[in-house]
Amino acid sequence: MSTRPLFLVVLAVLFSLALLSTSSLAEISATLYVSPRGNDSWSGRLPDANAQKTDGPLAGIARAAELLKALKPTAAVKVLLRGGTYRIEKPILLGPENSGTKAAPITYAVSPGEKPIISGGRPIVGWKKGDGPLWTTTIEAVKQGKWYFRELFVDGQRLTPARTPNDGWFHADSFVFDGKTGVLTYYPRPGEDMNTARFVAPVAQELLVITGDAAAGRYVEHLRFEGISFQHTGWIMPPAAKVDGQANAGLLHATVRAVSMRNCLFQGCEIAHTGSYGLWLQN
Repeated sequence: MSTRPLFLVVLAVLFSLALLSTSSLAEISATLYVSPRGNDSWSGRLPDANAQKTDGPLAGIARAAELLKALKPTAAVKVLLRGGTYRIEKPILLGPENSGTKAAPITYAVSPGEKPIISGGRPIVGWKKGDGPLWTTTIEAVKQGKWYFRELFVDGQRLTPARTPNDGWFHADSFVFDGKTGVLTYYPRPGEDMNTARFVAPVAQELLVITGDAAAGRYVEHLRFEGISFQHTGWIMPPAAKVDGQANAGLLHATVRAVSMRNCLFQGCEIAHTGSYGLWLQN
């Protein structure tokens, strides 16, 4: 008995499945999943990792946007973000090539009942009891000249930099940061438990940057962002910057910044714990 016909049937089935896996998002309304526990080498078609840990959600929005750019969907697509914190140190960049269309809009949204947080911050750990009420930690990346920050947050609250050399400059919920030695000193709030308090300092200055070109007629279009929290951005003044001490519109940094965007929507999103502007829309 010849096995050739059976082989051809199996080959045809496998080929059909391969086409389905690469084109299904382009042909039907579909959902991609993103999770802090995901992997950008996975397909993003599952909300959780499978038992074999060979497939599951993607690790971030940037990879989902990259996949959709290649697939060019012809029907509506949702990218659902699972709950948890997505820590990034560079902004997510979207351009005209990442647009949806009127017939196939792209929505980046929270998974029902969950809270995804896109954070530009790093946790600050390693606290040790110092003199009196003070606690200190040494941040090696700062000591090595690789990082600097001006903002510090604990359990969702912004802390106040202490001012020296004024008398009584150190008070509860204030901090001193030595950018040369990397030593961070903190005066805890009354009743604060330093064993459970969660400190975050920003690394990124922006989290989402959407850039089109209105002059060339290349807009970013038909994108929706629903229920996503954007948190923890810093701002470092450029050496040559000229500012007036007040809010200066010439310093174009924002947690979420969009240029030449139209037919897009931000709905139910949160912008919190920022070092500069929250939302910037231009052209």
